[in-house]
Amino acid sequence: MATKMWSSGTRLAKAFTAKAAVHGVKQEIFPEEAEVVKQIWEMRASELSYGRIAKNLKAARIVPPRNPNKAGVPAWYPSTIKQITNNELYRGWRVWNRTQNTFDETEGKDSKRHRPESEWVRMGVPELRIISDELWERVQAVNRRGHDKYYATRKGGLNRSEHSRKYLFSGVLYCRVCGDPYNRD
Repeated sequence: MATKMWSSGTRLAKAFTAKAAVHGVKQEIFPEEAEVVKQIWEMRASELSYGRIAKNLKAARIVPPRNPNKAGVPAWYPSTIKQITNNELYRGWRVWNRTQNTFDETEGKDSKRHRPESEWVRMGVPELRIISDELWERVQAVNRRGHDKYYATRKGGLNRSEHSRKYLFSGVLYCRVCGDPYNRD
């Protein structure tokens, strides 16, 4: 029987199994694991954070991915949830050619370059679809809003809010007497 794993970069999703095929590997859906994938997508669509989803899965004693934590114990991580909610395979699309490995002769080492989306190769695999296009769009909208909220524009090494982008020293200068931050008010 094939190894089952959650999607994490280039590994196969736990919701799928790999079987030897004439060329390469044939993937099939595991219904039980596909239900967990649907739960993750529904939780994200209801605007739960990646961390909250990971905690909910742990509390529900849902078997985590095979990638262990520092103690060697498999665990749910927010980064795993993020990868799952950005993986197009769950909506029935396989995507190749996102990166290119190159060798930098001046530094003598390999490096990876992200290709423009126009160079990506997409192939529909509807037999592997687990989520609907509507759920995909809802989750991507949440991910975009979350990105705007939690990954604010960085200037000068600081995460900057809308207010602090207008006023250079907002949140940077503090009163020596009371310790409060200086602000425009």
